[in-house]
Amino acid sequence: VIDFYRALSVSLVFFYHLGQLDNGFIGVDFFFIISGFLITKVLSEQFDRKDYSIKRFLVKRAKRILPLILVTIIVVQVVFYFYLFPDQNLNLAQTSIANIFFISNYFFLTNDIDYFSERVLTNPLFHTWSLSIEIQYYIFFALFFLTLYYLSKKKFRNNLKNFCFILIILYLVTFYLSTNLIFLKNFFFSFYSSFTRTILFILGSLIFQFDLHLRKKLNLFNILF
Repeated sequence: VIDFYRALSVSLVFFYHLGQLDNGFIGVDFFFIISGFLITKVLSEQFDRKDYSIKRFLVKRAKRILPLILVTIIVVQVVFYFYLFPDQNLNLAQTSIANIFFISNYFFLTNDIDYFSERVLTNPLFHTWSLSIEIQYYIFFALFFLTLYYLSKKKFRNNLKNFCFILIILYLVTFYLSTNLIFLKNFFFSFYSSFTRTILFILGSLIFQFDLHLRKKLNLFNILF
């Protein structure tokens, strides 16, 4: 069922870029929530088995993602080299380098590139900003779980209340700061920063905790997840 929600998120973004769905860009937000749910599920299962390994977790994701991103970068660079102006090719090359290190969101942030502008049409790698945010959160959350793992000898399920409490505090803090950044009209930081997007991943994590706690009591969650 998770794959259905993923496909739905991608479809929303796809139809947005076709001009068929005005608010379709919220599909990215849904995707971040789903990722938060899944990463918490994977890490908590490792936690309960007492075989948590940050190295294994990150290496597994790197093996899955790096080959695809490298092939995409090479193909895009070769194909679009003949169609773009020199300055556009330079921007594309800089974006490629930023993508290799999964910091393209901050590259776009520091260059004030508006996601909703026509400028993105000359950079096929522009949409990888969301992947960079996801990888950054993988690293942050893996370290967060590592800290929790070494601070407690109890199973994850026994730490559920403390874990939820920490997540709720993080959610409220990031939500407050994110909304204030929007009100202060710091749009680029609010849009591209992994910090402001953390609220979506945390929301996914909290949904997992809620599901874990009520799975046996509410059949609704068994149907949805």
